[in-house]
Amino acid sequence: MRSVLRLTALIALMLPLFTKGQVIVNVAGNLNEYYSGDGGPATTASLANPYGISVSKQGNVYIADHNNFVVRKVGTDGIITTVAGNHTYGYSGNGGPATAAQLMFPWDVAVDDSENLYIADMANQVVRKVSHTGIISTFAGNHTYSFSGDGGPATAAGLANPQCVAVDRYGNVYISDGGNNRIRKVDTAGTITTVTGNGTPGLSGDGGPASLAMISHAAGMAFDTAGNLYFSDKVNYKVRKISTAGIISTVAGIGTEGFSGDGGPATAAQFRGPEGLAVDKSGTIYAADGENDLIRKIDPLGVITTICGHPLITGYSGNYVLALGAVINYPIGMSMDTAGTLYFANIGSNLVQKIIMNCAPASIMGTDTLCIGASVTFTDSIAGGSWSLSSVTTATITASGVVTGVAQGGNNIIYTTNNICGVQSRLQYIYIEAPAQPITGADSLCTGSTALFANGSFGGMWTCTNAHTTITAGGLATGISTGTDTISYLLTNSCGVSSAVKGLEIIPPVHLSPIVGRDSICTFVMIVYTDSIMGGVWTNNNSLGSILGGHLTGFNAGIDTLKYTVTYTAPLACVVQVKKAVVISSAPPSTFTISGVDSICPGDSAVLSVPGGGMWYVQNGNATVSSSGITTGVSPGVDVITYTLTNGCGSVSKVKTIRVRTEESCAHGVSVASLTNEDINIYPNPAVSMLYISSPNKINHIAITDVPGKYFLDRDYNTGSIALDVSSLPPGLYFLRINGDVVRKFVKE
Repeated sequence: MRSVLRLTALIALMLPLFTKGQVIVNVAGNLNEYYSGDGGPATTASLANPYGISVSKQGNVYIADHNNFVVRKVGTDGIITTVAGNHTYGYSGNGGPATAAQLMFPWDVAVDDSENLYIADMANQVVRKVSHTGIISTFAGNHTYSFSGDGGPATAAGLANPQCVAVDRYGNVYISDGGNNRIRKVDTAGTITTVTGNGTPGLSGDGGPASLAMISHAAGMAFDTAGNLYFSDKVNYKVRKISTAGIISTVAGIGTEGFSGDGGPATAAQFRGPEGLAVDKSGTIYAADGENDLIRKIDPLGVITTICGHPLITGYSGNYVLALGAVINYPIGMSMDTAGTLYFANIGSNLVQKIIMNCAPASIMGTDTLCIGASVTFTDSIAGGSWSLSSVTTATITASGVVTGVAQGGNNIIYTTNNICGVQSRLQYIYIEAPAQPITGADSLCTGSTALFANGSFGGMWTCTNAHTTITAGGLATGISTGTDTISYLLTNSCGVSSAVKGLEIIPPVHLSPIVGRDSICTFVMIVYTDSIMGGVWTNNNSLGSILGGHLTGFNAGIDTLKYTVTYTAPLACVVQVKKAVVISSAPPSTFTISGVDSICPGDSAVLSVPGGGMWYVQNGNATVSSSGITTGVSPGVDVITYTLTNGCGSVSKVKTIRVRTEESCAHGVSVASLTNEDINIYPNPAVSMLYISSPNKINHIAITDVPGKYFLDRDYNTGSIALDVSSLPPGLYFLRINGDVVRKFVKE
């Protein structure tokens, strides 16, 4: 329990505070892909896929706001503005204000020591320059997707999707000429040359001159303090280096796509699309492993580790969170300021963020438990901070860090410093402990029942002295046999060794009276059940009905078992239960019909089919029916036979009309099968006064009924041609039944 309380308190308090480690802080963007916010705080502005970033010597952050077709600046005051582009795509504006110019999907930016800005205007196939006075011009590229111009003016050269730009300490500008699989350099005189790559995508040249090497889609670039150039050989899944002597080598990546290698040599690691790079003053390289959603570090000894993100897990962990535990969404552009703070473009979240690399907060030293009434002094490795507590109910603390326990419970000691990293706090959880408290719980326990015992001081051990009970580590006792037992609680903590005991009597179970109520009920009828002892809980185990407070409603037919459970608590702990089986019955079905013959001869019998269990009745005596449903003709005429199903849940009746034919019609011997609908011709239809019926075979009987079944004619014949006078029939639809089974419709007008 103590550990749960400790973890809960720790999580709650840590949310607004720094802890030791590298911390992510939002620089620009509000997670929405849009264009807004100029003139206000950068963290409330909207960006749209920020790709490249660059931090100037003066501390300004420049952002290639790719899908907004602009370059934006976050000043040292945190205010965002647009410094190039008018938020429409195109190619215009050279020689005028950069904010009036058009860009087309700017990918990257770089800034020199004089605050001149270089923009990889990728879809325009040029690199643009914005002077520190705000005037824009084309710096390299002739606005065509091509390769040309080495050894001549950079503005006359052909580029192919220039993706990234970088400026060395001498003012030379380097361009990742992605589509040409080259890195090109524009010197301070404006002349362009190829530094590495021969235009053919591939991997070769390590250990030799960079100008003879093959690369495959160069991306981010960065320089170390010695002037060595590092670049992401993206499709080769490597980070490579060109020394100041012009020799190319691999510093990270084995050349296959994936994620591996952390903690080992960087040259044995895998990347999945390395992008932006940055190098700090110690020579440590930082790489945006974009498609792995990671930022990785290669230390001066060549060992690679991850400092931010989780492999292939995208998301946003928030502002002011630990970098190592955070998730990010496709980091791409990267830059580092003079203080060693790492900036990166988190394009999937439309953010620019920074990682404060060396912002170690205080480290508190002291115990994590303390007894009530005792005192302990806490110290910190950084002087000058202030001490406080998250709560004043369990402890007190002095200005010098002396903590005194007041009451049992958790607390957090907070040490706050204000230094170059800002206001930061370090916390340490402490639990104020107490000796063993009196045991709480039942005085008596029924055999077969359980009771939970507790102590106000956590972390002790439960035992019982005799064999009448058992008790678990959590204090749950079970009655085994009648007798007297002693429950003991032994505690060892910062207060020393202490204990508490409690006597417990084990008794036979309490007996309940039988459940009172019907043994059977009908579905969808509520019946009340009761027991002589109040306060129990009603349940049923087969779910054929629902019981609430002793009120049972049946839903499905079957046998359900009611349970009535009474639970006694302290001072007597006992759980007793009584059961009762209840039969749930359904009402008789209402959808059945009586099937069988419609007519019968005197003395003949036929079977009528129905669900079993009912009673038969006849109305007129023209026929009889047995208990098994056998009907027998008695005398000519029409009789009504009724079949009734009855049980304790209701009664349902169905009727069938049977015609007992005359002896004459039966003597002619025309069978039902001798006539079909095709044998019968009736006309006219509709009829007004006369209806004529003819057949090649003899017609023995004709009946006319309306739709509800009322008879208007029921007559025997022995001829193949009949004329019927229907003038007296009301207008409507009628059924003409011929020889029992042939049915034809006609309309009387």
